[in-house]
Amino acid sequence: MMSFKNKYQFFYADHINKNKPIHLLISQDGQFALEENEKTNGYALELNKLIIEEKLPFVLLTIDNVENERANQYCPYQSGNFSFKTLGYNRILNPVGKEYSTWLIEFLLPNVIEEYNIEIESITLLGISMGALISLYTLLEYPNEINNLISISGAYYINQESIEQKIIETSFYDSHKIYLDYGTEEVESDNFISTCFIESNERIINSLREQPIELVPKKFEGHHHDYLFFKERVKKAIKEII
Repeated sequence: MMSFKNKYQFFYADHINKNKPIHLLISQDGQFALEENEKTNGYALELNKLIIEEKLPFVLLTIDNVENERANQYCPYQSGNFSFKTLGYNRILNPVGKEYSTWLIEFLLPNVIEEYNIEIESITLLGISMGALISLYTLLEYPNEINNLISISGAYYINQESIEQKIIETSFYDSHKIYLDYGTEEVESDNFISTCFIESNERIINSLREQPIELVPKKFEGHHHDYLFFKERVKKAIKEII
C-alpha cells in the first residue's frame, strides 16, 4: 500500500455519548475545515464549532492535504476529454487518488478506530471541489464501508468520464444518501467554464438518479466557487444528511 503523510485531527464534542457507536464525518481539505486560512479568504468552515452549536450527532475527522499534491491526491484518474473541453488544454496529472482512497479506508481509518477506541455506526464523507471528487470516488470504491456523501461544487470535470463509468459499475444500497450541490456561476470570470462545471455536476446527478439511493441535489443561484458560499452550504448540507 502506498504511504501518505497527510496530517489529521479527530474531534469529539462533549454532547456525543462516547459509550455508543459513532456517526463519523470525514472531511477532506482538513486545513480549511477548522481554522481561518488565507487561501479561503478567512472563511473557514469551522466544522467543530458547527457540531457543538447545533449539537450535531457527528464525530469529526479532518484530513489535511499535502501542499502542491492536492490535485494528484484527489484525482483517481488522469484528466480526460471533458477536462480538455472545460479548460482548453490537457491538464497532466500524476494521479494517486486510488491509492489515497485505499490509504484512507484501509490504513488511516482502522488506526483512528484503534487509537480512539471507537465503534462506528455510519461514515459520511465531506468534500469540496476536488475534495468532493475523491470523496465520491471513495464511496464508489468502498460502498460497504461508506454510508453518505456531502459533495459541494464537485470538480468532477477533471475525471468526468471515468467517474461516470465508476458510478455505473458500483453496487449501491438504498441506505446510501448523497447530497450534491453546485453554484450557477462557479467561475465568475469565465462563463464557458461555469457552463461546463454545471454540465459536469448535472451529469453526475443524472447518473446517480439511476441508482437505488437517496439523492439530494441542490442548485444555488449566483453562487461562485468560493469559501464564502461553501461555508453556509456545508452547514445546510450536514443537516440534510442527518
